[in-house]
Amino acid sequence: MNRRSLGIGRVFLVLSAIMLLGGLAMGQTPLEKMVEDGEMGWMFGRWTATTDEGESITLVYRWQLNKNMISIYFKMGDYSYQGMIFCVPGEEQVIEVGVDTRGSLVKCEWDVTWDGAMSKRVASKVDGEKESMGIASSKVGKDAMKMKLYAMEYGSLSNDAWATLEFKRQPMQRRRNRPATSTEEK
Repeated sequence: MNRRSLGIGRVFLVLSAIMLLGGLAMGQTPLEKMVEDGEMGWMFGRWTATTDEGESITLVYRWQLNKNMISIYFKMGDYSYQGMIFCVPGEEQVIEVGVDTRGSLVKCEWDVTWDGAMSKRVASKVDGEKESMGIASSKVGKDAMKMKLYAMEYGSLSNDAWATLEFKRQPMQRRRNRPATSTEEK
């Protein structure tokens, strides 16, 4: 085999790989595009609410990893939850996986609704018990968000919310001991 045919073979191999990978990438919907198409960018930032009992709640949605993931942080009293929201490669499915201070593993499926977003959540507790609920989030003003909490059984939501929370947007706080990166929402 001469040197010229070996070079053409390599070029063909590289071009084939680029076309194959390019075709696969074109079939994927990045999370950033899904958020933009669903007009859900308003959710990013730091939010606070107060329960009827006077307990403070903090909720933060933040872009991470070049907008391939959204981190979520929730705190209410001694309870905290941290999760990551991402798009399943090759599918138009957005899921969330996280853990809480009780040791529960939480898995969620996200969907866009006519007035916001719906998260169907299943928490697997340490004792093996599972708790399910739905959370409907909607924008109710420039700096306000409403969350309705629904009971969920066998994947179906109840007709009426068992709780409603009103969140107010707050200024983002810089993380201690680490400057914000260009991929994070500021």
